[in-house]
Order: sequence, then C-alpha cells, then structure tokens
Amino acid sequence: MRREHSNLIPLGDSSSGAAFSIAGAQASLTPPRLNFPPAWPAPQQATFLASGSGYDVWRVTCPQGRGIWRQRRSGASQPILPQGAEEALLQQLAGQPWMPKLWAIAAQGQLCAEVQGERVDPASVTQAQRDRLIQTLLAVWRTPTPSLHQWDYPMLIETYWQQAGRPDELEALKHQLQQQAASWPSRVCLIHQDLHLENLLLVDQRDWVLLDWEYGGLGNPWLDAVAVDRWLGWTPAERALLEAALADYHPQGSQAWCLMNKWLHGLDQLWAAACLAQLSRVKTAPA
Repeated sequence: MRREHSNLIPLGDSSSGAAFSIAGAQASLTPPRLNFPPAWPAPQQATFLASGSGYDVWRVTCPQGRGIWRQRRSGASQPILPQGAEEALLQQLAGQPWMPKLWAIAAQGQLCAEVQGERVDPASVTQAQRDRLIQTLLAVWRTPTPSLHQWDYPMLIETYWQQAGRPDELEALKHQLQQQAASWPSRVCLIHQDLHLENLLLVDQRDWVLLDWEYGGLGNPWLDAVAVDRWLGWTPAERALLEAALADYHPQGSQAWCLMNKWLHGLDQLWAAACLAQLSRVKTAPA
C-alpha cells in the first residue's frame, strides 16, 4: 500500500515502489499544526517529523517519557482503515513484541512510546537478523485477530482509480488488478501491508519492530513478503521457507513472487496517479 517513520516516505523516495508521499507534498505547502488532545497533559516538547498518507507525526516529550504522536490528518483522502479500525487493531495487538508500545488513543490520533531502535542498511543485515525478520513476519501472520477489518482489494483498486480522476489510460490496469485479486484464495490473516524500509526498526541488533499500521488488517500475506523482498532480496532458501508458510494464500507457488510483485507494482501506479491528482487539486485550490 503506499504510504509512509511512520507512514513516511520522504519525497523522491521509491523504496516502497511508489513515487512520493502526497501528504508530504501537502505538508510542504501547509505546515501542520500540533493538535494534542486538550484533556491530556501538554507535551513538554514537540518536534514535527513528517507527514504520511493519513497522519502527521511528531516526537513529543510527555510525563511517560519520549513518545511518537501520530496526529490524524483532517480530510485525508487516502483509503486508510475505516474510522476506529486502526485503533481496534492497535489495542488488540498491544503487548506484541513487534509492536510499538501504545500509550493512549484519542480522536485526534495515537500516542506510542518512541521505539529505541535503528533503521537498517539492507546490505548490512546479517543472516541472523534476516532469520529473525522471517520469524517476526510468521508471528504476525499467525496472530489470531478474527474481528479486525478485512481489506477489499477490488474496492481499494477502484478507490485509487477514482481518486486519480478515472483516467482512461489506467482503466485496463484497474480491471486487470481487480481480476487478479478476485482470484486469490479467500483465506486471509493479519498483515502489515506497508513494509517498506522506513516502517521497520531493528532493536538491540536483533528484534524487529513494525511501525505504522494504518494499512494493517486482514489481507493477503504475500503482499508483506513481496514488499520486504523489494528492499531486502530474499535468498532462494528464504523464499522456499516463505512459500511453504504462504501456500494457502496463492495458488501458484513459486510463481507467486513474480505475479504478486507485478500486482503490487500496478497498485503503486494507481496510487501514484491518485497522489498526482490530489496534489494538482491542492495546488489549484483557492487560498
């Protein structure tokens, strides 16, 4: 899904296959204002970090310590989880070792402890860390969460195409992606669905924490496996291990790597078109 520390891909970054963050472009035009819940103790310090598809993100110093405040963007049009669905996900997953520690939730956003970890250079990830990442992904996919929001991929594709202005040149791609998604097995599991490099932190050189769950929910775990493969590059042995774990989610075995990568690339094209159309509307809107 495309989207960006937190849901944050700086402009020009293509690590998720997408061209840029539309929200980041908007933020450069209209800097966000901190909207911390008035009932909470005011943060002693707040530093704006970046904007994502549905959130503006701040580092704040609170009575609990240093945290990350993910402030819901007013009028965000990217198809993130329905209102309340991400909050339900965060609450259900609270305490999992691969989740940031959730401190509080309000209508304005979410406050989590800042993860004391580091982003990685893919070339420097050790085999032990790669193995640990696979185990983390397997743990995510095996986590029972039957009541969470389930993604409707044909509808998601339709939403991107509509937001892009219904371009004729992308209509065939839209139908192709929808047909492919409709052919996937009906089985779903918990997935993150936005595992570009900015959304993972390595803690103590060993444990992985997954940031930004605004596209999380019940869906096809091949999307997670392929997203990580884009920046890490699974070895043949790692691919075989993941194929065995994902056998029930795609009917074509080892061919799924190529097929799902092409599907994700097509989705990125629609998302980028939606971003460009939205940016155009922002630039031409009356001041």
